[in-house]
Amino acid sequence: MTTIAAKIKALRSWPIANRNRRHPFELGAVQTRDRIQAGVRLHVHGQGRLLDDGSTLDTGLVFPGITPPGIRSAAAAFRSVQRFFESAAVEKRLAPWQVLGFMSDSLVPNGLAAVLHDEDETVQFINVTAGAFFHTLYSAYHLVSDKRFEPTLPRPGEHLVAHAEPLFGIALNIPVAPERRALAGRFAVAALRVTFFHELAHILRAHTVYLRREAGAGIGAITEVSASDFASSQVIDLRRRALETDADDFSGRFMAKQFFNGFHENELSLENPRFRAKAFEVVVGVVLMYSWFAESEGYHSGSLRAYLVLGSMFVELGLDVNTSARWVNDRVSGLQALMIERGLLPRGVGFISDVKLSDLNQDTFAYRESHMRDWLQLRPWGFNGDR
Repeated sequence: MTTIAAKIKALRSWPIANRNRRHPFELGAVQTRDRIQAGVRLHVHGQGRLLDDGSTLDTGLVFPGITPPGIRSAAAAFRSVQRFFESAAVEKRLAPWQVLGFMSDSLVPNGLAAVLHDEDETVQFINVTAGAFFHTLYSAYHLVSDKRFEPTLPRPGEHLVAHAEPLFGIALNIPVAPERRALAGRFAVAALRVTFFHELAHILRAHTVYLRREAGAGIGAITEVSASDFASSQVIDLRRRALETDADDFSGRFMAKQFFNGFHENELSLENPRFRAKAFEVVVGVVLMYSWFAESEGYHSGSLRAYLVLGSMFVELGLDVNTSARWVNDRVSGLQALMIERGLLPRGVGFISDVKLSDLNQDTFAYRESHMRDWLQLRPWGFNGDR
């Protein structure tokens, strides 16, 4: 009798005990109707199905001796995003809008920001695919296994050979030293946060509402075209380039506040080893996230966008422009050269011609400045600061 009574009591208390249990792949107060609608939108944009605590995920990574990262690694990375988005300060910043977030099971690196419900523009959502995280994680593994990368860490150059299809068409080196794998994990988490900040910028700058009203749709799935296809067509979507550039610039400034909020003003210097280490972590995250983007009709090249994001971040931090630009250029070019050498990027990715710089400075920036009011006026707080 006592056993039955105890079971009944446990069943009655279960909803209370689990009321505040955090969903491993959701941001915000997600309701059932939100999940259903998000699932529909992800299907339309080819971003897979929503991950949940019962999901399994096979990233295709095969190598002996070490358990490959899987669903638990993705959940751990997602927690770093949850801690930011679910803080009271961020909720206040977004009000009266509500921003929900998800991760889906597609292994194609991608992201999405959009109005969630057609009848309510105040509820918006962000999705990032699992592929966006694992692509950067495995790229980081491959980089840190090189003996020239952080040679002071244990066992430089010692690695296992693995394969991860369909994410990569090359054999990957996985570092043997757990310290090196942990460092790669931090780079991948930084890249995941950078991705979410970019998608959040689309919302905070009202791009999602603007495009929905202009064209009946939110920011769609990122669809790249190959450089050769674009070179033959030369069709430029200047409005989309302006929106993406606006999001890149804003997310860079936003990142300055979020990645470095633990530093006092007098510590924000490249002469400070602790600041320099954190800045390098962010730089690697940005390079891993952006570099694979080819130039397309709606996007400048990933390399150019990486410099824009990082430049905006360091300007917001108040660092000397020339000093920080040299520091960033040395590291971005060095990382991309290593990525090219290790087969992660095609040759020529890091080269930015004067023509491409002119396209950004004279065409995209000009369009952005002349049309910015069109989307900023749609924010509930209007032009009241860069929230």
